[in-house]
Parts: sequence; C-alpha cells; structure tokens
Amino acid sequence: MIMKTIFRLISTILWFVVLIVTSAGVAIVIQNQFNIATIIIFLVIINILIGLALTLWNKSNKFNNAQQIQIENADECIFNDVDVNYSIQTTNMSTKEVPQEILRDMRTHYSSVQLENDMRILQESIDLMRNTKNIETFLSRSDLAQRTSLTIEQAIIAGIRVKEKFPLSKDILNLKIELLPKLLDESYLKIQHDASKLKTDKGKLGRYQKYLELLEKQEYELDTSENYEDIIHDIKQEINRLSHSNK
Repeated sequence: MIMKTIFRLISTILWFVVLIVTSAGVAIVIQNQFNIATIIIFLVIINILIGLALTLWNKSNKFNNAQQIQIENADECIFNDVDVNYSIQTTNMSTKEVPQEILRDMRTHYSSVQLENDMRILQESIDLMRNTKNIETFLSRSDLAQRTSLTIEQAIIAGIRVKEKFPLSKDILNLKIELLPKLLDESYLKIQHDASKLKTDKGKLGRYQKYLELLEKQEYELDTSENYEDIIHDIKQEINRLSHSNK
C-alpha cells in the first residue's frame, strides 16, 4: 500500500511538471523566442516526463491489496453443516506469501467453473472427514481439503471474486485436530469388531498387526490426538496376548 501511494504521488508530480514545461514552451512560442532546436528539446523533455508518469502509475497498480470479498446470501451457504470458524479476512492474507507467477496464472486460468468445482471438493472432503472411520481416507481428504482451501485463498489474493463462505486452510487443520480423537476411537472399535468375527487367533493377530503398522506409519499425523498412545498400548497388549495363545 505504501509503495502504491509513493508511485502515484511521484506520477502526479510528474504530470504537474509536464504541465509547467508545456506552459513554458507555449509562452516561448508566443514571444517568438524559439528555434527548431528549442522546440525539439521541449518535445523530448515532455515525452520523457509523460513516459515516466505513465510507467509509475502502471506500476502502482501492481501493489493493489487483495480485493475486499463480498459475501452474499450467507444463509444459503453450501457449508451450512460445517461448524468450523468461517472468516474471510483479506487483511490476513499477504501477497508476499504467494509467488507472483502463481497469482498471474490464477488471474488468467482460474475460472468460475474451477472455483465451483473446488467448492464442491471442499464440501465433500469435509463431509468425509466427519463421517469416515477409515484413517487413510480421513488423512487423504483432510490434506485435499487444506490444499483446495489454500487454492481458493490464493484466488482471492489474485483478485478473483468469491461470493460463498468457505473454511480457510487453518480452519481445516483445526477441524482435523478436533476430529482425530473420535476418528481413532471409532476406527479402533471397528477393528475390534472385525477381528472378533474371525474364527482363528492367527487371523485376529494379523488384523491387529496390520492396524498397528498403519498407526505407526501415520504417527506424525496422528500423535497429536490425546488417545493415540493409549490405543497403541492397547493394540500391542492384544497382539501380545494373541501371539502367546497362538503358540
């Protein structure tokens, strides 16, 4: 914003200088105190000043802040069932965080159809995060939701108008953290239920071992949940019990 103001101020000053130089030239012509060389010098000076003024004014346009987003029909928002914190504040979005080439590409190629598709993907991903008991599905969809939300945020920074409310990428992360304990509990209960239907301890052992491998593989995603360590401990105990009964 500061650079934009400076460039426009300098550009305005240059236009005043152009006006003064032009007035001086006209006065000289009226007084017949001129020759061809003087006229050429005046024309060159005026052209240079005009060129500088236009260049600075155009450069100032590149420093426009992200456009204010107009949220319309909030009650009809497609995310009515998502109780994460909706807030679109362009003041919190910095163009410094997004490479300029990405913003240029989005202004050129990011269409209303793509925006509509991203909104649909975001809604579907959040619904799956809430309803799935499959850890891999949950993690892949939470990652997709964060990336999709980030894309829409970048579109806003690029100056693309977005009418609908949507959760920011940080809101998706908070939702993920909120849902993780419930996901792990339900996932573990499902494994216990599935294992109980198997006829042999060997089959049950294999099911628990596979589940433990998944939890440990995704530890960096799951260990923020308060019940992660407890579930790991319970599974290892069950594996140990089944291993001994299998001998």
